[in-house]
Amino acid sequence: PTRPTLRVLLGTVKGTVVLVTQGQPPEVHHLQNRGPVQKMVVTPSGTLVCCCNASGELWVSPLDFSQILNGWSTNLGQIPAQLAWCGENCLVYTISGENHLSKLVLKVGPESASFMRHGAIVLAPEVDGVRVLTNKHSEFFQPLDTLMVQIMTPGSVHPTAVLCEACELYSHASDQEDYSEYIRHLKVQGELVTAVEGCVDSALREIDPQAQRGLLEAAAFGTCFLEDSHSPTTLVKACKTIRCLNSLNPPAVGMAMSYEQYLLLGPALTIQRLIHRRQHKVGLEVSAILGEPPEPVVEHWACCKVRDTLELDDKDVFESIVEVVQQFGQISYPAVATAAINLGRRDLARCLIERVDSPRKQVKLLISMGSSAPALNKALQVGDIELVYAVLLYMLRDFGLEHFTPWNSRKSRYKAFFDMIKDSPVACDLFERYAQAIRDTKLLTMFHHYTDNTMALAQITLRYARQADSGEATARFLDEIQRIYQAAPAPGMNFYADATGQEIHLLRLGYDSKKPVCTIPVSYTHLTLPTKRIV
Repeated sequence: PTRPTLRVLLGTVKGTVVLVTQGQPPEVHHLQNRGPVQKMVVTPSGTLVCCCNASGELWVSPLDFSQILNGWSTNLGQIPAQLAWCGENCLVYTISGENHLSKLVLKVGPESASFMRHGAIVLAPEVDGVRVLTNKHSEFFQPLDTLMVQIMTPGSVHPTAVLCEACELYSHASDQEDYSEYIRHLKVQGELVTAVEGCVDSALREIDPQAQRGLLEAAAFGTCFLEDSHSPTTLVKACKTIRCLNSLNPPAVGMAMSYEQYLLLGPALTIQRLIHRRQHKVGLEVSAILGEPPEPVVEHWACCKVRDTLELDDKDVFESIVEVVQQFGQISYPAVATAAINLGRRDLARCLIERVDSPRKQVKLLISMGSSAPALNKALQVGDIELVYAVLLYMLRDFGLEHFTPWNSRKSRYKAFFDMIKDSPVACDLFERYAQAIRDTKLLTMFHHYTDNTMALAQITLRYARQADSGEATARFLDEIQRIYQAAPAPGMNFYADATGQEIHLLRLGYDSKKPVCTIPVSYTHLTLPTKRIV
């Protein structure tokens, strides 16, 4: 659909009105000594505007202010407190009076009607009328539907009125010839379908349940005489819509709306409004009537249940939520679990997380409640490497162990982190890759030392030995490697310790002879030393 053009009306102190249209230069309109304008209100269609000046004079003009269609005065020397359109032809305004009384005036052409209300009045314009709110009451003023006027007018020959008359005769068991003549007339004139559709449309716009029932009965009566090809879908849908609207009317619900407002809002947003008002029972009824999914209503009810039952046991609350959910199908447990986490109900949150279908969402929720160890265990159970890695990164951040944190400040916190991952080979392997990726050799050394990974610890120390700038420094690193092998409880480490000792002996032998051979492998050293007559 084409996007409507934005237009703005601005009143000036010079007594003119400026019309600013999107994408066009502004238009200045003079008001023939009626300005300056104090209040303006535009009709729902955007074709007319009502203006009011400081002396209480009101007039209606097109948006181009080319003429004055209607004008009058409040005769009070004051401007109305509020202005609003009720449809396209009726203007509503309020005037504040004495003794906490307010005057409500409805102006239709030259005719007007006034009502007194106690206390302040608030006008809330709607798409097809105006809502009048006071401290104690809510009223809705709406122009009478033209079709309804034709139906209710005595002696009307409108097809819908004729069909209603025929249905009335049939319901009173009158002579068959009476109502059959009406039906025959409508069929001959080809107006039976129009009459049925008129009854349905009028029933949708009627607010009295008794009148609704009569119009729907007339529509069903007329449908019986239509061809078989005519589908009753429209009538069935109208009945459901009327049931929905009637369920919103009670004061306890407080959401009375007309059919036009319902069309503008739609079923989903109507249910959403009920949810925000905590009218969950009515929301479920409306969902069932309109065929909408009940899950959003049940989910919001469960969240409210978590918030409103802080004094109850978490287990009892969980069981009551599951019992209700099982009646209406699955809901989004993550939203309910998040509500429990935000309220500090950790036991209830854990029970709700177990009901979540997606392992990724489970891990995310566990992380959000600060349960790092269960989150890691859940990720390991799933076997998703990326998920495990994500949990590890979160744990590093949670423990304050990011690689950019100063080493001295994070050294003492690694013990708790290592305790959590040391029993998982997958987690240890991923953490080792992380440390290698950020090239944190100190971190790798501490990790392998804590996890008793002798071979990896020796390899890291050997890397230091290869980077040493002197033979003596290399020998000291090799001494460290030898002590690592000797202290290792695993079998077979004595061989590595002896081999390292021989390497140290050959290194120092070459260093003492001032003919260093530390730059070649041990196997070649055995061949090199005799030729150089060192041994």
